[in-house]
Amino acid sequence: MDGIQETAEAMQIYAITAPTEEAQRLAAILQEQSVEIVAALNKLESMKGVGPHLKKVRHLENEADGLSRAAIGRLFRETMDPLDVIKWRDVYQMLEESIDAAEDVAEIMQRMIHKEA
Repeated sequence: MDGIQETAEAMQIYAITAPTEEAQRLAAILQEQSVEIVAALNKLESMKGVGPHLKKVRHLENEADGLSRAAIGRLFRETMDPLDVIKWRDVYQMLEESIDAAEDVAEIMQRMIHKEA
């Protein structure tokens, strides 16, 4: 949650008025991960059916890794104002860190399941 807030505040501070396609997809990945984590949490007490949700969180994180690297690379290949490069690099990194944190949650839940088994 802190990462989401940090990203939103950075976009406001940087006066970013419209997200890039990559930023939109990274935000969508984070939202999808959140849905999967909530679904897993709802099943955690019974320990049944949690695995597919956690697997989906990890799969989404892998997708985000490639997307954020490509987005940052594009910033440095295209002719763009250097300040915009810095702003968007920061935003992409913040989104990626939030996505990584969601994967960390999934890994902790996975360890809990294995510990109980």
